[in-house]
Amino acid sequence: MLLRSRCALSRSYSLEINRLAGRRHLRLHLGCGQALLPGWINMDCYPPTPVQGTEILMLDMRRRWPLADGSASALFSEHFLEHLPFETVRGHVLREIYRVLEPEGQVRIGVPDGEYFVEQYVASKRGAAEALYEQACQGKSPMVMLNEIAHGHGHYFVYDFETMRQILEEAGFTGVRRMSPGSTDAEVFKGMDRKDPWRRAMTLYVEAVRP
Repeated sequence: MLLRSRCALSRSYSLEINRLAGRRHLRLHLGCGQALLPGWINMDCYPPTPVQGTEILMLDMRRRWPLADGSASALFSEHFLEHLPFETVRGHVLREIYRVLEPEGQVRIGVPDGEYFVEQYVASKRGAAEALYEQACQGKSPMVMLNEIAHGHGHYFVYDFETMRQILEEAGFTGVRRMSPGSTDAEVFKGMDRKDPWRRAMTLYVEAVRP
């Protein structure tokens, strides 16, 4: 409510929305946090600290986005969707992504990989968990790690590829495929993924196309 009130009362916000409404071939960075990208519209529900040469769009992700249909050529989101309820992602956010992307527009999503944590839980029982996983545990039990990735850090839901593919296809996307960290079929996403080894090991990356 505070976010909507702030946006409604801000003249500069209204001017920004009107300006964006006339633009096309936008590149959208959904759930940017403080990782602002030059050349992208950095979107979040909390205002990040402005950085010179970057654009920020503050909005309530649960409502219709103030962007025109087919106005974006690409959308990138990394470690954001898990912070929203599953039905919000499935029933609204992915449909808004589909709406604002132009035909042949590309989406790349990165979320914590639930399958990885389940595999490492099982492996840990055999004493065969990855060294990087053991290091990340910092003395926590594998069950605590499972619960933290599912419900800690403000998380609502943990995804695997099967689930992500299902809800992307439900929203209308095609060509849904799992991608390795740092690997992409789209030039626009090259060099976008986080670089630290732990994030790369525990992140599920998925790309899809709006037909």
